[in-house]
Amino acid sequence: MSIGIAFSGGGIPAAISAACAWNAIVETHPSIMEPYHDTNLTVSTVSGGSIGYGLWINARDKIDFTPYKYNMTLEEMYNDEHQDVGYPTNSSVGAIHNLFSKTQANITSCNEDDRKRTVGEIVGKNKEINLIGGALVDKVGTGDIPWLTSFALFNQSGMLDRSSRGTVLQSDAESLHYMVADMNGGAFENNPIKNGPQEGKVMQQVASVDALAYTSAFWSSNILTNTMMNLFFNKMLIKRPRSEFTIPPIYGAEESEDVIIMDGGVIDTTGIISLLRQRKDHIVAFYNNNVPLSLVSSPIAYLFGVDTTTDAMNSLKGPVLSQVFPSRLYPSVIRNLTDTSNGMAHLFDVDIVPHNHMGVESYRISSLLIVTNGKMDGFESKNKRMKNSPDWPDHFSYGLPPLDANLLCAYNDYKVELIEGKNILEGLK
Repeated sequence: MSIGIAFSGGGIPAAISAACAWNAIVETHPSIMEPYHDTNLTVSTVSGGSIGYGLWINARDKIDFTPYKYNMTLEEMYNDEHQDVGYPTNSSVGAIHNLFSKTQANITSCNEDDRKRTVGEIVGKNKEINLIGGALVDKVGTGDIPWLTSFALFNQSGMLDRSSRGTVLQSDAESLHYMVADMNGGAFENNPIKNGPQEGKVMQQVASVDALAYTSAFWSSNILTNTMMNLFFNKMLIKRPRSEFTIPPIYGAEESEDVIIMDGGVIDTTGIISLLRQRKDHIVAFYNNNVPLSLVSSPIAYLFGVDTTTDAMNSLKGPVLSQVFPSRLYPSVIRNLTDTSNGMAHLFDVDIVPHNHMGVESYRISSLLIVTNGKMDGFESKNKRMKNSPDWPDHFSYGLPPLDANLLCAYNDYKVELIEGKNILEGLK
């Protein structure tokens, strides 16, 4: 039995959620961290989810992951740091290895004694970090468990033109290429070039810290879709020589000498597709996007071939070029994910829709569990006295206050507790 766990993109909330959910999984199944553990497990991450999982791998002994308890107190959730955390805006962030470096540098700077810091303290101090003069990460540890992360390449001169639905036009969609990085092997694999998903795949070397920067280059999309932003912030784009990549030519379009690296979420926010490429039998997907599904459902809808609007950060290719699941299943999936009395969509024996462009073959997946980014009544009803932000847990555009961060950590511990009750991760033992 092969298992895949996916941590979606979604900025700093997604990073916190991934680190805390993974910590809860490891505490429940400690044997998966033992050398030569024989579980066929792969972790797939995107953007903020990559930052959070990478943070756990490299700094877990310095972080106090707030656990879920039925009678949590305000004092357990709060600390003295009141600053919100925001995204970096300096023009060199494209080369600075992104949020991972920033957050890890922050752990070092605030760790003047041996006390562990909660995620709330870490994000609360982030604004104090000098991105240019701070300690940059030269090498990122990747752990022993197979770890995949994805990013996108834009292989065309000019900008991305979007339709009224928010998706990119067909010509630009063909210029967006899906890349999967093997974090353990220090390489990435491009999507297939020829006829079948096993043809034309080329492995190329990439440093793990660069892969983290690639998958979380969230600013690229806005710069490439907004003329004014492109005029002022073009230098923030991560550009690499096209010769470094083996990608198919574009017919009828002007290609650039350089390709532009884009956040993995512009093609698949969820991280599910990377696991389908490996034909995983069971997938648990933590959807931790920082936009409510009621506002932007495209990262889920497009996987089922269902049309809806999208924004500049998520799933730009549209439903036709993103579908991997039967459309008939979507109504029940979105209903369960947005139902606060549920919050989980659990599918069994699903026939995967083959997708050559994404490198996904036809097969039957035994189970797929998607966990919501929204509220769950079970957690809410037990913690009503917590005066957290009304935007919690799924509507933080840039960052979140320490109280909300710690509560989000406990919330993900709670989610894992619910998943364990379904015996879905029994195969990890």
